[in-house]
Amino acid sequence: RLERELSKSAIRAAIVPYNETLEADEDLDEEDESDNEGFLGWDAKAADDSLLSDGEDGIEVDGLSTTQRANGSEAKVDNGVGNSESADREFTDDSWDRIEQSEFDADENGLDPFAWARKFIWSEGERIVQSFDPVIIVSIRNTVEGVLLLTSQCLYFHQTGDKIDVMTKEKIEEGSEEKIDKVWKLNRLTDVHGRRYMLKAQALELFFADMEGLFITFDGIKARDLFHAKLRGNCKAPLLRSIKSLSPRSLFKKSKLSELWKKRKISNFQYIMALNLMAGRTFSDITQYPVFPWILADYTSETLDLSDHRVYRDLTKPVGALNPDRLSQLIERYNDLDGFPEEEKFLFGSHYSSPGVVLHYLIRQEPFTSMHISLQSGRFDCADRLFFDMGGCWKSCNTSTSDVKELIPEFFTCPEIFTNTNNFPLGVTQTKMPIDNVKLPPWAKGSPHEFIRLHRLALESDYVSNNLHHWIDLIFGFKQRGSAALSAHNLFHYLSYEGAVDIDKITDDIERKAIEGHIQNFGQTPSQLIPKEPHPSINPKDFDGTLLEDLCYENLHCNLPKKQFGGPKGSTTSSIASLNTVGDTLFAIHSDLSLCSYKLHPSRGSMPYQFKQDKCRRLESRHMSLSYFIGADSKPGSQSTKASAFREDSFAMAFGGATAATTGNGSNVDDSHLLLSCGYFDGCVKVH
Repeated sequence: RLERELSKSAIRAAIVPYNETLEADEDLDEEDESDNEGFLGWDAKAADDSLLSDGEDGIEVDGLSTTQRANGSEAKVDNGVGNSESADREFTDDSWDRIEQSEFDADENGLDPFAWARKFIWSEGERIVQSFDPVIIVSIRNTVEGVLLLTSQCLYFHQTGDKIDVMTKEKIEEGSEEKIDKVWKLNRLTDVHGRRYMLKAQALELFFADMEGLFITFDGIKARDLFHAKLRGNCKAPLLRSIKSLSPRSLFKKSKLSELWKKRKISNFQYIMALNLMAGRTFSDITQYPVFPWILADYTSETLDLSDHRVYRDLTKPVGALNPDRLSQLIERYNDLDGFPEEEKFLFGSHYSSPGVVLHYLIRQEPFTSMHISLQSGRFDCADRLFFDMGGCWKSCNTSTSDVKELIPEFFTCPEIFTNTNNFPLGVTQTKMPIDNVKLPPWAKGSPHEFIRLHRLALESDYVSNNLHHWIDLIFGFKQRGSAALSAHNLFHYLSYEGAVDIDKITDDIERKAIEGHIQNFGQTPSQLIPKEPHPSINPKDFDGTLLEDLCYENLHCNLPKKQFGGPKGSTTSSIASLNTVGDTLFAIHSDLSLCSYKLHPSRGSMPYQFKQDKCRRLESRHMSLSYFIGADSKPGSQSTKASAFREDSFAMAFGGATAATTGNGSNVDDSHLLLSCGYFDGCVKVH
């Protein structure tokens, strides 16, 4: 193999030159033109117009090696070739795509600083673009410092520092002291977004086709911008669709999401999630977790009437201003802050989104349970301060002067957060009440699934749709900062805002650590997407009753096979719960929590292709999911109460312009284009 690699190196192409001159985000904003009307509205232009010319810090070619300058340092490396698989967020070892040490001898003289990267199998023609040292990979639970190597086709990471716990800032002790190397394929890269880390705009988040996110913080803004420009100009990323600018405001402006939401083409949930994404919120950094609003104010009634506006929270005010009595106390305290500079005065000392808020809500699910224990010095917090009552939590947010927290996305998607499936010993309150599952409102009938269903319906209700723009003004819009924020009683501690402080200019170590600790633990405000004007309101609902009347069934051939399409072998029925595509593979999750994969194959019939089953197996962890059970009395693992969470009328069928063919054994084979499934908890019907 070594001889083969050496023979190929003689014909490798030279590294593409690059001009170091970078344009500012606002200038790029004027150049980018996007007519896409997709959900995220990204600019899908090819990257040809971002190819750059020779510059002073380009990479010089000399025989089989290149001289590389990154961040002011020079390194001599051998050009190589390689290929790899995308990596997991937690840096598990991928040994299958590495060359054995016995097959590949590194530079004996130690002159090659990237020998660790060439232990992976490289692709034909792959070449080094730039290295970045140091960088930090940030995940929800830990950070890892290392070296990042960008090639024309892959991204390599070599760990040089210890794995650090994000809560305690201490080294995580592991059984093996071996440093871990990782690799990501750029041909799976779909989006690149600018991110902040510790309020400094020096990070990026990369998203791949397999839905993984990679959060990287660089050694300064210049290093981040250099990486982004090199990635666009010198690398092969055919799926990359995000615009050139890393500015959140430019991204929001080009996305056209407001128009889609105004026309009711996307849901409230989709819009809020997209706003969080563009404003720098991420699931990879617990200090910048996505934020959602409190929707309901009624947690005591037996039934929930979503047509009654009295059951909803006032979305025109922040949580801290909902109670007039509490607000008057906070305003009085604000007026007493005479010794503070005007720009450092605040109404609320706590924040609506912080690591403590996220861990408070998700304490029953890992890894947040372990993170909560780390935050509390190795134990659970006092039982009275834990999240155990939905109504009590809402009451605290309306009465306490130090509790103004909003919600997180899991309150609209994840019933598991309300159930102590792991039987954690959460303690006993001062009233001798043991803490276990979260106490839900009476209208939820004791079912986490029913709570999520009704809560999601409330989020998409007419009242919320007609008033959501007011809440957006408070969190992402013009009422977030300045005089408008003060008038709206929406003013938080100055260290929570972007650009409030430059940590690098603080010379006193004690002061710098104190500010870093505040930024890390007490909340960060999202980037401001709309700085001047109010957010537009949604268009009035216009229902067209002739929608179904115009549908012609005459030439539409439908087929419901005896065995559900793609069901596991030996099963009689298996309703499709979810369909997802990754590359050329279709993954289906069935109601019995079986996971099946299908691939497109050419067909000689009336259609050019058809789906054929590739692999199918039942998920080993299916018994741990609450989605596998229904009923208030059901307990995970109880065989007597086990039932599918999908109703009896759930089904999936294939349909299109072709009839079903019948094989010799009587089974049905359908070569249609589309799949239709229903029976979901919210009553929707999905066409795939």
